[in-house]
Amino acid sequence: GGTRGAGATAEFDQNFQHTLAVNKGAKCKMNQIIVIVGPSGSGKTHLSKELAFHGIPKCITATTRSPRESEGEVDGRDYYFLSKSAFEATDFIETTTYHGNYYGLPVKEVTKKLEEAGIIHVVVEKNGAKALKKSFPNETKIIFLPITEERMHTRMLQRGDNPLQVEQRIIHANETGEFEPPEQVDFIYDVFGSSQLSDLLEFITQNN
Repeated sequence: GGTRGAGATAEFDQNFQHTLAVNKGAKCKMNQIIVIVGPSGSGKTHLSKELAFHGIPKCITATTRSPRESEGEVDGRDYYFLSKSAFEATDFIETTTYHGNYYGLPVKEVTKKLEEAGIIHVVVEKNGAKALKKSFPNETKIIFLPITEERMHTRMLQRGDNPLQVEQRIIHANETGEFEPPEQVDFIYDVFGSSQLSDLLEFITQNN
């Protein structure tokens, strides 16, 4: 589910693009932050690319870890890859530590892109979603992507993750409650179920 199709979906895409254009041209901007939350392998990266394709730019998070060359990660597109000193000198909405590396969503990244585009999206963990909801209570819409522990295990191995790291990631996901949706979730987007991208886009336009 959730892939772009022809016919009705193409027509919906046109209507969605028109709605975006009208709102961008209006004096009153939409000001929506679409927050994507879900465990590893739940389809966050794919959904992020779909939203960007539909004209909803992504907010880039910062990290102190090195780029994954095997995945072709690029600074400023996938993450802002910062030194620890540069990271510590940056204002963040929320930060987290994983495997000894820092991750965070810069305040300036959100405010700048929200001002420019009116509607943006970001991929964060639960705590990041909670922090965004606290900082931007009216603008933030939380989208949760569910996945079972078994499917997460399979998908991570399929994409070439180290088996030991997969086990550690699943333990971490259970410890942090990643398999359960956040308290303030607005929309459940099940990539492996019947969810369609058009349903999510319709939810976004209805909440302008």
